[in-house]
Amino acid sequence: MKKIEFGHKETAFRKVSDFAPATFLDTLSKEERETEVRTHFPGGDDRLFLMEIKDVPNMQSTHHAHEKDEIFFVLEGEMHFGNRVCSAGDSIHIVGGTLYTFKIGPAGCRYLKFTGTADNSFITKDRYRHNEST
Repeated sequence: MKKIEFGHKETAFRKVSDFAPATFLDTLSKEERETEVRTHFPGGDDRLFLMEIKDVPNMQSTHHAHEKDEIFFVLEGEMHFGNRVCSAGDSIHIVGGTLYTFKIGPAGCRYLKFTGTADNSFITKDRYRHNEST
């Protein structure tokens, strides 16, 4: 049956350090643990995923990859990918398996993260290199 599904505005932001497993937190910087997330659509094997993310000012992300393609849409602040500065209204498409990092601007950043289905993968640079050589 076809249907329309609505996200929940009352869903509060949660700090990553308040809910993520210790093994995942160990891969993140102190600033990344302060990131706040709010899930609008939790996704699934055949369901779209949408999360809103608030990163703290000047945060440097861990060098990592995800298994699935991602799209970021910047709502406020800046994300720096090397020399490229993405600000409100900019979107970024990252192909699954791409190793990347970014830095957040001095005012922090709020953005939407969209994937075609749920993807909880987080492949650090060390694990990525190991996977490439095997």
